[in-house]
Amino acid sequence: MDKKILEDYIDACEFIKETEAEIKKLEKKKRFVQDKVRGSNPDWPYEERSFSLGGSVETVADAFTLAREKRILEEQRKRSFGSEAWSGKVDEGDSVPDAEDYPV
Repeated sequence: MDKKILEDYIDACEFIKETEAEIKKLEKKKRFVQDKVRGSNPDWPYEERSFSLGGSVETVADAFTLAREKRILEEQRKRSFGSEAWSGKVDEGDSVPDAEDYPV
């Protein structure tokens, strides 16, 4: 394993952490609202009823940014951890010798 690959891996991990922090910040920015309104039945008998409404409030820009950040995170994970350099294969020269190779 050469030094360049290791530096790239460390940079990729740091970028992933920053992206995850940005996603958490955007998700925390969402807020949930609830309200009650009064109305009547649409059919006879037209009696008054109370309706509960609720949902999340976020701007279109925040929703777009959140989707973009999630897409960037997935692409970076695929690029960083899906590459052949980090596939888990070890070169024969880099492997640790077995304990039975050494006399005790």
